[in-house]
Amino acid sequence: MLHRTHDPLPARRMAWAVFCGLLGLLVLPPGLSGSASAGPDETPTITAADLPGPIDDPFTAAERERLRARVRPLTVVVRRSGALPPGMWAPGGAQTESHGLWHSAGRVVTASAAVDGWPGSRRDRIEVELSDGRRFEAAVGVTEAALGLAVLDVPRLPAPPETPDAGGPDAMVSMGRPLYAADATGLLHRLVVQRRGVGQHAYYWRLLGRVAPGTPLFDPTGRAVTLAGRDTDDGGATLALPAKALRALLERDDWIR
Repeated sequence: MLHRTHDPLPARRMAWAVFCGLLGLLVLPPGLSGSASAGPDETPTITAADLPGPIDDPFTAAERERLRARVRPLTVVVRRSGALPPGMWAPGGAQTESHGLWHSAGRVVTASAAVDGWPGSRRDRIEVELSDGRRFEAAVGVTEAALGLAVLDVPRLPAPPETPDAGGPDAMVSMGRPLYAADATGLLHRLVVQRRGVGQHAYYWRLLGRVAPGTPLFDPTGRAVTLAGRDTDDGGATLALPAKALRALLERDDWIR
C-alpha cells in the first residue's frame, strides 16, 4: 500500500515568493511605486490649479487700466502677406499675423519665427500696424536666429509715445511669475511661466496662456521683459524667449539704436 507523504518544498517556495514581493514594495524606486511625487531628475512644473489666484486679480481696475494703457501702444501687429512655403500656391499668396515691440523710430522687434525666410518671393511683404490703425511698410533689417529675435526696419515709423523700458532681469522669466500682454483688440492677458521647455524647445520658457509669436511680454510695472517666441503644438500655451535674449539684442548699437 502506498502512503502519501507531505512534501514541504512547495510551501517553502510560496512563502519565499511572498517575502520577496513584500520586500520589493519597500525598496521600489519612487518613480515606479505609483506615487505622484516627481523624481529628482524631472523638470518641475506647475498647473492651472497652482496659479496664484484668479487670472486678473493682482490689480485694481484702475491699476489694470494703467498697465493696459502702457502696454497696448507698444504692441504692434506684424502682418506678412504673399509668402508661401516652397512648392505651394494659393491665389494672392498667404497672410500671417504676429506681433512686435515698437522700440524706437523706424524699429520694431519681433520673433525671428514670424519673418523666417523673408523674402520668400517678390510678393512677400511685411506691414506694421499700430494700435491706432496706422500702417507702415517694413522690411527685415536684422535677424538673430540664435536669439530667436529679429528687428524690422520701418522707415516711416515715428518714435513711440514713450521709450519702452525693455530688457528685464532673467528672474522675471522664471517658474510661477506672471507676465502681461495685449492683443490686437487691446485686451490685456495674464500669462504665467509654467516651466522650462523640453527637448527641441529647451531654449524657451513655457507659459500658460496663448498669444501670437512676437508679442511683447511685460512685468507688472510695464517693463518689456521678453517676447513670445513661437506657438506650442497643444495650443494651450506659449513658448517665450529667455529675458537674456532681448537684453543681448538691445545691447547692439549697429541697428537697434
